[in-house]
Amino acid sequence: MKTPSFLQGAIEVSTRLALVLLAIALVLVCLVVAWRLASPVVVMHYAADAKAPVLVLYDSGRFKGRDYVRPGSALTYHEDMFSDAQRFIMVTVPDGAGYYDIDFAFSRIDIYIDANHDIKRVEVKQDFLTRFNPAWGK
Repeated sequence: MKTPSFLQGAIEVSTRLALVLLAIALVLVCLVVAWRLASPVVVMHYAADAKAPVLVLYDSGRFKGRDYVRPGSALTYHEDMFSDAQRFIMVTVPDGAGYYDIDFAFSRIDIYIDANHDIKRVEVKQDFLTRFNPAWGK
């Protein structure tokens, strides 16, 4: 069956409109994903030689996390791209010794937890590229 001539123009317009709306939606999704990937990160690494998972408490004022991390794995938390001057972040390992407070601007922070659940090393990076991979920084 042939489409009537008075409907052909309407079909072409609706197809173009659908493609334009799809393109706009795709651009918006890409922007949200890029914003998320470019935000500062805090990564907690747990020693591979540990025997059991460890509880990590994460408090950034706007988000509170209570997660277990398994031996040899890591937890990643994304922070606000542009935070206010009153921002603080506290990372605590209740089963071990110590906590770490963050109250300054950063690009990426790697916190290393040993098999005894102690925070042994903290690496703070300021270079933008280290958000994606620590090896890409200066």
